[in-house]
Amino acid sequence: LSSNTIWEMAEDNLGNLWFGTKNGICRYDGKAFSKISITANINAVSNYAVWSVMKDKKGTIWFGTDIGLYTYDGKTFEPFLANPTIINTKGLTLKSLQCIFEDKKGNIWLGSGPQAQEGIVLFDGRSLTNFKPENEGWIRTITEDKYGTIILATRHHSLITYDGNTFSKYSSPKELAEGLLNNILVDSKGNIWYGSDYSNDRDPSNGGVWKFDGKSFTELTKKDGLTNSAAYAFVEDKAGNIWIGTRDNGLYRYDGEKIVQYSE
Repeated sequence: LSSNTIWEMAEDNLGNLWFGTKNGICRYDGKAFSKISITANINAVSNYAVWSVMKDKKGTIWFGTDIGLYTYDGKTFEPFLANPTIINTKGLTLKSLQCIFEDKKGNIWLGSGPQAQEGIVLFDGRSLTNFKPENEGWIRTITEDKYGTIILATRHHSLITYDGNTFSKYSSPKELAEGLLNNILVDSKGNIWYGSDYSNDRDPSNGGVWKFDGKSFTELTKKDGLTNSAAYAFVEDKAGNIWIGTRDNGLYRYDGEKIVQYSE
């Protein structure tokens, strides 16, 4: 590995694992790790970070880096904005994207990080359009619910949703609406999981994990076995277990009934 700080990872169609790190891209082919150069003159850029990695439905891998957005088709890296057919009327830089997401319709959503503060950017295959709901420039996570509503975890305004016409700021539950939202997962049953720090109590042991089943919210905290419930990452495995990565205090698995902590 070129760095022990890993921001994002994805698996390609051949089973290779791609890691976005604090110091470039690494690939694991099942036998060895290799640092991958995006361009021939990449050595001229020192310590560039890769904040986001996403594989789309066609198998193309997208990389959000300090030096811009790149795509990889299995053979060649291409700087996204170098494509002359892309309409970019606002001169967006797409640098240091914190998240990349492909919706059910094939649109690509790009979430800007703290460096560029360009908000949420929609690429419909031809044009780039950016929005700043609540004047929010920093988008931490993008996902979509079963109804096609786009859900955004933002840095300063917690949860914001987009129904295709209107952006709406989330207001309930109060603790979730006031929290510093980190990540969102829509599981195979359609439940939505939210990972949060609370802005009204910055003690990292008092974050929150919430599940919304379409009707009501359930909160998981220390009383349920989360020693640290400031959740930064979620993933669902094939058995339906939810894995929760927390800030500074390890990994947890929730099987729907009990929480198990994994640590050294």
